[in-house]
Amino acid sequence: MKTRFPVAIGFYPASRRELIKTIENCLNSDLGPRNYIFEPEMVKNSKGFISPHAGYIYSGPAAAWIYKLISIKKEVETIILLGLSHQGFSGIFLDTHDVWRTPMGEALVHKVLLNEIKDKCSECQFNSGPHIYEHSIEVQIPFLQYFFKDLKIAPIIVSEKFYPAIKEFSEALAQVLKDRKESIVIASSDFTHYGAMYGYYPAGLDDLDKIIKWVKETDRDLISFIVNLRPRELLSEVLERQLTMCGFSPVAALLITMKKVGATKGKLLKYYTSYDISRSAEAIVGYAALAIV
Repeated sequence: MKTRFPVAIGFYPASRRELIKTIENCLNSDLGPRNYIFEPEMVKNSKGFISPHAGYIYSGPAAAWIYKLISIKKEVETIILLGLSHQGFSGIFLDTHDVWRTPMGEALVHKVLLNEIKDKCSECQFNSGPHIYEHSIEVQIPFLQYFFKDLKIAPIIVSEKFYPAIKEFSEALAQVLKDRKESIVIASSDFTHYGAMYGYYPAGLDDLDKIIKWVKETDRDLISFIVNLRPRELLSEVLERQLTMCGFSPVAALLITMKKVGATKGKLLKYYTSYDISRSAEAIVGYAALAIV
């Protein structure tokens, strides 16, 4: 059995007990969902989600909104996880592992579903290499394992800037989803990365109020494209303005796919920045949790 071992320990605890405690802290955080009651329409109709992928201390409360909502849905068998490559791989890569292991246990890979996607998508390739050291998908899995015991995952890296390639993949995924109503899709992305650490500071480094305003306004513009289901415009905005939203490709793929299966809008569940937690301006990252309905 080909096992994908965890590489993102540090983003979350290595101990199962501490990991469970951390997830529960995220759920009950002032920035988390806590006792929020989701609208029945949202629970019933949402099939696509956007979740961040930083260390749980920072992005975990935002991610918790997504996973609490998903946990309420009655029928969830397979989660298709769309990540990106921080290592510089370019393309669309279907995972070849049999299971992914985390401190919470093992998650089975739905190979039949991945093969169905490959049969419909010439832009896709089976390649575990881009998955081995990538954290954007891995950090989603413990949240899923916390809520679901028997769940299959379909890990796919979408690191592609060419819109027609993303569109072809998304249309193939939509065809597969139409026959699998118990499947949902999660795209992994953080939003603006700002500061000297990232070599990115268009509003300077000295005026904190100006920096926070710039980050939030930039992310607000990106979120507007998402909630209005405008994937091509999202892609163009990021590339033309050289913005630092890392998962724009998987998010664009999610939006195309959801439109194909009948979604009409997106809903912002939570947004904040790392500054709201760390109070450090050295590196500021935006985190958002969104559902597509």
